[in-house]
Amino acid sequence: VKRATDPFINMVKGDFDRLYELGEELRGDNLEEIVPRIAEYFAEKFEVPNMPDVAIKHIKNNRRRGTYNKDKNLITINVNNRRSVAGIIGTIAHETWHARQHQSGEQIYIDNDICYCPSRVDYDLYRKQILEREASRVGVQIGNMCRRETLARYPQLIPVLRKRYWPWVTGKYNPNTEESGIDSGYMAI
Repeated sequence: VKRATDPFINMVKGDFDRLYELGEELRGDNLEEIVPRIAEYFAEKFEVPNMPDVAIKHIKNNRRRGTYNKDKNLITINVNNRRSVAGIIGTIAHETWHARQHQSGEQIYIDNDICYCPSRVDYDLYRKQILEREASRVGVQIGNMCRRETLARYPQLIPVLRKRYWPWVTGKYNPNTEESGIDSGYMAI
């Protein structure tokens, strides 16, 4: 998972100021304008051949943060579950990575059938799949980059967040281990 995702994560790191500026714009009331621009940024960095359409939803479902519909080439971001800018950015990165996986043919096949378990069928199995682990790693790493940069720019937040979120902020959070729990990497910055 790390070998497949690191070159793309490093491309984002190399042009991080541009992403951070877009993230700063998310703090306003212009989600419908900014979220697609962030998806375009990731589509460029992840080399997605066909930029997906992007929809903003306000769904009160705690589990679903975003989706990628390969048939419609559509990313949907649920902003109700992403109260933090870093969380929204991480979700956009995650779903854009799914677009890359699909459009570049990175699917898992068994007997010529795509082997993929949706979260609604078996959530634990869904999270363990290589396609989900890759997308989760991308989303968590990029979300954490945003958090670390926020703390670098606003150091007054450090004492407030130190106890509860410090493993994720410092980058010691490992999304590839079962016990760390993918969901717990998101925090309110």
